[in-house]
Amino acid sequence: MKMCKFTFQIKATKKGVLTPFTGPQIQALFLNIIAKQDKQLAEKLHQENILRPYAVQPLKPLQGKKKIIEEKWIIEEGQQYSFTISTLTEELTKTMIEILAEIQQIEIGKIPFDVLQVQIESKTYETLLKESFAAPKIQMEFLTPTHFRWKEAETYLPFPLPHLFYTNLARIWNMFHPYKADLGELKIWTIKNVYVKSFKGGTREIQIKGTKQTGYKGKIEYIIKNPERGYAKWATILTKYAEYTNVGAHRTQGMGVVKTDMQETKKSRQITIQLLN
Repeated sequence: MKMCKFTFQIKATKKGVLTPFTGPQIQALFLNIIAKQDKQLAEKLHQENILRPYAVQPLKPLQGKKKIIEEKWIIEEGQQYSFTISTLTEELTKTMIEILAEIQQIEIGKIPFDVLQVQIESKTYETLLKESFAAPKIQMEFLTPTHFRWKEAETYLPFPLPHLFYTNLARIWNMFHPYKADLGELKIWTIKNVYVKSFKGGTREIQIKGTKQTGYKGKIEYIIKNPERGYAKWATILTKYAEYTNVGAHRTQGMGVVKTDMQETKKSRQITIQLLN
C-alpha cells in the first residue's frame, strides 16, 4: 500500500487577497478536483465523523514572507506559491495521478493561478515499518497551530501531549493499513514512557470557515524512556507517517502539517520534526 504527496508549484495570474490561513481553501480545491473525475469518491470524502484518507498543506510563498494587510494576505500577480495534497489510499492516489495532466489552471479564493509543476513523493506503509528505529529524543517545532479533541470536556486541547500525538496518528494508520497498532496499549505505554522535557512557544488563533481555532505553535522536546522496548519504534513510524497525514483535529483543513527530518546516529538516534505553514 502506497501514500503520496503532491506538491503544486503555481503562479498567480492576477492580484487578489486571501485569508492568511488557506487550509480550508486548499481542501475545497482538492475536493472539487476529485469531484470532476469521480463524484462517488468525492461524496465519500465529504462524509462527516470519519477519518479521511487525505491531508493538505496550506498555500505558502516560494520566496519571502506573506504580505498581510488588515488581516488579508495580498497575493501578487506573477508571484509563485506552493501547496501540498497528501493521499493515503491507493484509490485516491490513482485518481489524483489520472487527472494531474488536466490540471493546468486552478482558482483559490477566486484568484486564478497557472500550475507550473507538480512534484510527487511516495512511500509505502511497508517501507515505514522497515525503516523504523528506536529514538530516545524527539524534537519538534509546530509552525502551524495544532490541537486535539478533548472528548470529556467537549473542547480542544491546544497542546501536543505525547499520548494525544501518537494515538491520533495511530488511529489514522489503523484505518488504512492492515498491520495495526493496539491503541489501548500504545496509549498506556506513551503515558508511562514518553514525557515533555521542554517547550518554548504558545497558542495561536486562526480562522477556519468563520470560526476561531486555537492551537499550539512553538518548539517541544519529547524524551522516551527505555527506547529499545515497548512501542518506541512505533513512535518513529508514526512520526514519519505524520508527514503525510498531518496531526490533530482539522488536519484535513491544513492544521498540524508535519515535516520530519529523522536522523539515526550511534550517539543519540535523534529525530528532528518540523510542523510547517
